Amino acid sequence: MTSLDMLILFLVHRGTNTPYLLRSRARISLGASLPALDRLSHWGLIKESKPGPRGRREFALTLHGLSAMTFLDDELQVAVAEPRPDLESVMRLVACAIVKGRKNAAVRLLKSAADKYQKRSATLNSTLPDAKTDAELAELYTALIARCEASRLRAYASTLRALASHYRKDRKVE
Repeated sequence: MTSLDMLILFLVHRGTNTPYLLRSRARISLGASLPALDRLSHWGLIKESKPGPRGRREFALTLHGLSAMTFLDDELQVAVAEPRPDLESVMRLVACAIVKGRKNAAVRLLKSAADKYQKRSATLNSTLPDAKTDAELAELYTALIARCEASRLRAYASTLRALASHYRKDRKVE
């Protein structure tokens, strides 16, 4: 199950149960939500009600889907050991963990992902070519893009650490 599948499962359980609501409330595009909803339905984790007005599709969690939400803890353990390479996957799992009351696991995942992004940034920085103005166009372009990528990774790491600190201090989330 992907992090998107897990997030949509939790969202459906909490009432964000149509493709339109997934788009408007959670910013999940129809191009991403419809295939995920179809997968979850195919796996028997959600069921679709009869089409509503104008073909409105509404979904509800099945008992199997409710029990599948318990696999979040396993997903979190795997993600802490080897954080997902993309920020959205990390954020999806963190959000699910917080909603499920697994604040400490969310904080561990945020810290682990921050460390991974910092390490990737450092590795990238150590191999960066010099962005000299007299370099060939392709070399200059490649160096500039690589510097931007290293900066982006450092910014992600910093933001993830700030989020971890916030949720470590936030007593309401427990």
